[in-house]
Amino acid sequence: MATVDAHLVAIDAKNGHALWNVKLAEAAAGYAMTMAPLVVKDKVIVGVAGGEFGVRGFIAAFEASTGKEAWRFDTIPSPANPATKVGATAIGNMAAPPSWVTGSYDPISI
Repeated sequence: MATVDAHLVAIDAKNGHALWNVKLAEAAAGYAMTMAPLVVKDKVIVGVAGGEFGVRGFIAAFEASTGKEAWRFDTIPSPANPATKVGATAIGNMAAPPSWVTGSYDPISI
């Protein structure tokens, strides 16, 4: 499950105990999670909310068995990424769009 304080928690369905708990970002900085995680094969995919607080949005995937982060994608490139400069507009210091609803998965196209 995703939590409002930006944690991703795996719960054992048999006994209700947490299997792992991963902090994705700082809640004090405005990050939250309001979506249901999307499970695809062995990955748990989530995104963060908090655009109204100026956070840098991202989508991340975690190993379902361990909670270890597999990959993270900034919804707008970070200032360190050369793709941040688009034409004459520098977007590196802007808040990036958050992802507050669960995405979808199409097994045919992957």
